[in-house]
Amino acid sequence: MLHGLSFRGFAAPEGFFWGETMSIDKKSVHVRLTPEMHERLALIAGLKSDDISEHAGYLLEKMIVAEYHAVTVQASRLKRLGLIGSEGDCQGGTGK
Repeated sequence: MLHGLSFRGFAAPEGFFWGETMSIDKKSVHVRLTPEMHERLALIAGLKSDDISEHAGYLLEKMIVAEYHAVTVQASRLKRLGLIGSEGDCQGGTGK
């Protein structure tokens, strides 16, 4: 439970909210930031009393979730319009 948080009798289970420590195997990614972005990230992480690399991972995961959602919505719309098939192939392409 997150600091005793409950809502209308619902007690949040361990790992329900982002930011809680969980033992999940994670892949490593190396990124390069401009000095300005690194400074901003360090400031944000410091305000949240978080490690800079952990907070960078948290922000990156949030952006990946948002971008993935946008892509899947767009693919769904294209499929509904008949512009792509169920496997992502183009309908009525250029021919061979």
